[in-house]
Amino acid sequence: MSKLITGMIVAGAFLFGGKFPSSPAAGDDQPEESAATLRETATRLNQLASDAPSDLTINRELVNTYQRLASHYHQNSRELMAEQAHKRARLAVDQFVELLPLEPLINLLQGQDAWSVAAAMRLRRISASASCEIAIRDLTVIAADRHHPQRKYALAALAQMALTAKAALPVVVAGLTDDDITIRILAGLYLRRIDPALAAEKVGPPVDAVLENQLDRATLQVGLGDWPQWGGSRQRNNTPPGKNIPTEWDTNSGKNIKWSVKLGSETYGNPSIANGKIFIGTNNSNGYLKRYPATVDLGVLLCLDEATGRFLWQYSSEKLVTGRVHDWPHQGMPSTPVIDGQRLWATTNRGEVVCLDTEGFLDGKNDGVFRDEVNQNLDEADVLWKFDMMKELGVSPHNMSHCSILVVDNMLFVCTSNGVDESHINIPAPNAPSFIALNRDTGKVIWTDNSPGNNILHGQWASPSFGIFDGQPQVLFPGGDGWLYSFDPKGDGQGHSKRLWRFDCNPKESVGLGVRSTRNSLIGFACIYDGLVYLATGEDPEHGDGVARLWCINPSNKLDGSDVSADLVVDRDRQIVPQRRICAVDPSQGERVIPNPDSAVIWGFSQFDRNADGGLDFEETLHRSMGTAVIKDDLLYIADCSGLFHCLNAKTGDSYWSYDMFAGTWGSALIVDDNVYIGDEDGDVAIFRHSADPKVASGNGVPFAVPSAHIAINSTPVVANNVLYIAARNVLYAIESQP
Repeated sequence: MSKLITGMIVAGAFLFGGKFPSSPAAGDDQPEESAATLRETATRLNQLASDAPSDLTINRELVNTYQRLASHYHQNSRELMAEQAHKRARLAVDQFVELLPLEPLINLLQGQDAWSVAAAMRLRRISASASCEIAIRDLTVIAADRHHPQRKYALAALAQMALTAKAALPVVVAGLTDDDITIRILAGLYLRRIDPALAAEKVGPPVDAVLENQLDRATLQVGLGDWPQWGGSRQRNNTPPGKNIPTEWDTNSGKNIKWSVKLGSETYGNPSIANGKIFIGTNNSNGYLKRYPATVDLGVLLCLDEATGRFLWQYSSEKLVTGRVHDWPHQGMPSTPVIDGQRLWATTNRGEVVCLDTEGFLDGKNDGVFRDEVNQNLDEADVLWKFDMMKELGVSPHNMSHCSILVVDNMLFVCTSNGVDESHINIPAPNAPSFIALNRDTGKVIWTDNSPGNNILHGQWASPSFGIFDGQPQVLFPGGDGWLYSFDPKGDGQGHSKRLWRFDCNPKESVGLGVRSTRNSLIGFACIYDGLVYLATGEDPEHGDGVARLWCINPSNKLDGSDVSADLVVDRDRQIVPQRRICAVDPSQGERVIPNPDSAVIWGFSQFDRNADGGLDFEETLHRSMGTAVIKDDLLYIADCSGLFHCLNAKTGDSYWSYDMFAGTWGSALIVDDNVYIGDEDGDVAIFRHSADPKVASGNGVPFAVPSAHIAINSTPVVANNVLYIAARNVLYAIESQP
């Protein structure tokens, strides 16, 4: 674990980038210390700290010693030892802060390091029951000081005092117009707690995630209750409208099962539902077409009747002759299509973008410029146009092509899946584009971008999102290098992209590649909620468990192409070091990590010592995630690949609760009808009440309902027109409340 991130997570969510004091960087004028000497120093200081637990000077030196020891281990590639040293440093901070009364805690807020972060978090835990006038007075002074480095924490502590903090009301109201967006966000959030009526007047009503989803859906020619793309909207926030959605069903007895349809043997995408039809990608193991029996491996896109599940037609995509390096056996077509009127767009297992007529040949005509369909049987797809990214752009996808395409005006935005070869190290086509914009009607290229280039870590299987922030439209592409990229949808007008900003989602000290890497890829969507962007890091599940990071980012911070990451890497001369693939920083060359003055971080979350025992349990860690955050009423839910389901405050990053499903989870959550649904690899769907209170959300520590499909679920539950759809590995269920 990196020294930076360990410092940031010292008290849980590393809100606004708190850190440990920097250890001496390689190349500084510092004598080199051996590990043995540092361990001896730590032992001596531990004894002194035990004798004088409230002595800040001794405790600071103890933490700095552990940090120097961790840096020594890190430089010598002894990562496990480095992590242990970081944990000892964190524990020393926590133990010291837990002993302090209110006044010294407030004094600690004067700094901008792990001590002030820990003090702030301690204040937030105890201040709900505190009525100390001195504490309120001092915290109000800090919160009102626009130059104070920890005013955000002071606001947070005041907010926990609720009615007791009425004296701070003018400071909170003033924060609504602050130049710092994080202050504006917190001030609005805390005003709702202190004085809801005044908040309604000053801030307006809370964001209605369901309404936002519906308003964006209106940009497409689909029904208001349809789910025409991943997440239901371009913001990728899976909060559709729905009423009387079942929380109980039985696939054996048929209780609340409207219908079920067999799919192929592997299904990873989600059904899209629009204009009376359902479209879902899978493989050919069910053999719907006579000319392709079930023994023939294909990528398949099925079109079904929404009311009955009846098969209508199929798009068939034959496997690539290059084999599993580009097109892994039996994976089918994992992308979720997008529909607008009678047009559908999807990426195929062959690295193609296809535009299909949603009516197929059932309308009696062959539409579009593409006339090379093998036949025009009524159960076959009508292709309007096709764009081959491998042939036309030189793209080399790793294992499979996957992108859930984004439609904005007359443009399509696609991630090409360009990645490594079978060695998992070499990148065959580093100059091929990773992100492209196409004309939606013709497939003509509008612009391309190959930003990840030589820094691709593995595959590129994420998909884009779209939002308008302070009047600036932005397309967000999660890159295969672990960076999130924002572009102007129109490009530069010369066939190239126009980058607005980029953000490194990994700690600078993290290391790739492969199974033992600590540098993660991006697989989930960027979720957009109330003008902010949320994204978690993840990895191919075959690469095993690992710690992830969930970020909340201000997308309007800078729009000049800047690096708005939490940190930068500089060399001995304080010159910024360019991006690297394996590890961003090399301490042996005098490089070090420094805070980024242009950082767009609102908060980041990785681990949280919820039970305050000085350790970090399995349930207190966000593990690698393939999921996308889902947010409503400022409550954020996200699952990780290790089977933990997390609930956090979307505005502060505070962790409310987590639940261990005891099964891996590849998908994302659904919030509908004030319930939260999440599927897992055991085929169970855990259902929680939509609440920050774990006792309300899950009753006696377990979900209030866990109906099962009895087949692995690697997709996301969706709702369209008051029907719940669960795509299990080889069956699609339509679930509806029955009289």
